[in-house]
Amino acid sequence: IAASFVGREENYRVYAEQLFRHLESLGVTSFLITESDMDPKRLTRSGIEEFLADGVIIIYNLRKGDMRESAIEVLKMRGANFQKKVVVMEIIDGSGMVVYPNQKVFGEF
Repeated sequence: IAASFVGREENYRVYAEQLFRHLESLGVTSFLITESDMDPKRLTRSGIEEFLADGVIIIYNLRKGDMRESAIEVLKMRGANFQKKVVVMEIIDGSGMVVYPNQKVFGEF
């Protein structure tokens, strides 16, 4: 969706806010998925999505030397307590996403 608003960021901000408000009015649980650049200051191109969202979950594909590891982080979840750290996870056929909250990224338990 964001690609159709290239060069018209203000229009995109209005659209995104209307979309979030509409989903909220429906009372549904929704997931909006986006890709991001590797800029640690901003998760999305406009910055509006993470501001409007009730929750922000980041999935990482981290690299250390010639090794890669999948990790997950709950950055924001309104109204909920959660661990504020990056934890190891993997996606397993038949099981889905398995999270290892006590395992350090690229480390031991």
